[in-house]
Amino acid sequence: MWIGRQVWVSRARRQAVVLYGRAQGVAQAIRSLDEIMTRLAESDDATLGAFLNDAESDDRRALIELGHRMGIVADDVEHTALPKTLWGIADELESIARWLGEEAGRVGDADTPEAVLDAVQRIGLRDIEARFEHAASELDAQMRSLGVKEASVYGGGLYI
Repeated sequence: MWIGRQVWVSRARRQAVVLYGRAQGVAQAIRSLDEIMTRLAESDDATLGAFLNDAESDDRRALIELGHRMGIVADDVEHTALPKTLWGIADELESIARWLGEEAGRVGDADTPEAVLDAVQRIGLRDIEARFEHAASELDAQMRSLGVKEASVYGGGLYI
C-alpha cells in the first residue's frame, strides 16, 4: 500500500508541474493580450486605422497566433491525464485558454474594420484575469500539498 501511495504522489507531482507549465503559457497569453489592448488604446488614429483595416498588421497577426496557441493549450489541458485533485483547476485553465483563443481569433479573423472593432470591444480581460489568478492560486496550493517545492519555467523548458 505504501509503495502505491508513493507512486501516486510522484505521478501527481509530475502532472502538477505539467499543468503549471500550461498555466504559465496561459499567463503569458493574458499579458500579451493586455499589452496589445493597451497599445491599441494608446495608439494614434493612423496606427489604430492600420490595425482595423490591415489583417497583416503586427498586432492582428499576434492575435491570430495567440488564438492558435491557446487553442492548442486548451486541447492539451483537456486531454492530459491528471489526478482527481487537479481536475477542477485543469477545467478552469482549459476554459480560460479556450476563451482567450476564441476571443483573440475572433479579432484576428474579422473581415471588416467594424467587425474588428466589435471583437476588440467584446474582450473582457479583467474578468478572465481574475479567474486565472484564482486558478493559479489553487494550483499553487495543490503543488505545495504535493510537496513540489518550486517549479519554474526557464527558456521554454520546465525545471523543478
